[in-house]
Amino acid sequence: GLDPGFIASQLGLLVGPRYGPFLALALVLLVAALAGLMRLRRPGNRSAATSRWQRSGPLIVPGIFLLLSLWVHTTARGEMALRPYSALLGALVTTNHLNVVVGVEPLLRDHDVSSEAAAQAGMATLGIATSPCDDGSRVFETIPIDVPERAAAFQSAFTALAQSLGDGARPLSLTFIMLESVGADDLHGLGGAAPAGLTPYLDELAGGKGAALAGRRVYQAGQRTAAAMSALLCGVGTAPLLLAPLRDLPQLELRCWPDIARDAGVSLRFFYAENLDFDRYRGSLDDHGFSYLHVPRKEGRSRGAWGLSDRELFADILADVAATASPPGEPPGAVVRGVLTLSTHGPYRVPEDMPTAAQAQARALAERVTKSGVTQTRLVTVAYADDALSRFIPALQAAEAAAGRVPVLLLLGCLLY
Repeated sequence: GLDPGFIASQLGLLVGPRYGPFLALALVLLVAALAGLMRLRRPGNRSAATSRWQRSGPLIVPGIFLLLSLWVHTTARGEMALRPYSALLGALVTTNHLNVVVGVEPLLRDHDVSSEAAAQAGMATLGIATSPCDDGSRVFETIPIDVPERAAAFQSAFTALAQSLGDGARPLSLTFIMLESVGADDLHGLGGAAPAGLTPYLDELAGGKGAALAGRRVYQAGQRTAAAMSALLCGVGTAPLLLAPLRDLPQLELRCWPDIARDAGVSLRFFYAENLDFDRYRGSLDDHGFSYLHVPRKEGRSRGAWGLSDRELFADILADVAATASPPGEPPGAVVRGVLTLSTHGPYRVPEDMPTAAQAQARALAERVTKSGVTQTRLVTVAYADDALSRFIPALQAAEAAAGRVPVLLLLGCLLY
């Protein structure tokens, strides 16, 4: 949270319509309360009553703010609603920590976690692989290291998939794209609330057009981006207290599928449009077999709210495919490319390279389903991502085919909002 790029990206959010009015009201009340206390401290205003106010004032002011916070609730879609929480804990959490209550409270309410079996089932519900200790506590279950056997099995599965999709013995190129803050609700083709026509390309893929498969009951196991990455790369998502295992618990030395892929001779490469040191992404990827971590050139290039635009990032990936092509006569190797997009990341701002006409069309569609300006802008960024993907995916497929590989792409929503 102290990363300068992250702080700069949040300034617009703090003064925008989502938080700005509440912060302004808080400042006015705070100034008024302080002015009142200073006035009571003047010698001419002192009395027994004012002395009591002076003693109790420091408690009354935060008490007022606490009572007000009981009535302010941020919904899952970023809208503000006024309703009291059922417990004080819910009133004290910030937007970033609200998902602790949302994720854990139903588990504690619906599952008996008093017994050993129920506790293990509850941990499994949270996405945590556990094994029992002698004292009855639970720890993460590490994968035994038997490198030759697992690596050979992984390589065999990779080769079999490539052969079933392609012809001959061309190796596989697997690209997984994590779409930041995009979920099924943003795709009309998956029955979401988004208007028809906002994401025509992704809607076609969701409908099974071409060689596409759509998983309609697939849910991410991470409540934040780092946890979603941990879930994707290692199968262990958000842990209690919002821990992302790969980011926060490297001492566990979990052995994940990228480690096995590396041991099987697969080249692992990752692309991100900002500083990979944020949220310890670089460390997590370094720990688990990624040999190339992209550092984007930013000068003179189009940006979104946070980092390079998706079009710019996709251009870098295509350039990398061309730059890493095998020399003539040398067979290519299998490759895994990871991509984390940012154009749909909050605070929502339309990327600089989105055409004006496309912006206007997406905005008009968004206005049909919401009156919130923030939500409208978010949907516009989703439309931008859809257009960028519609250009990038065919180009990547063609480039990988020309490089002698069988291209397979996996698109996943990475929900934050």
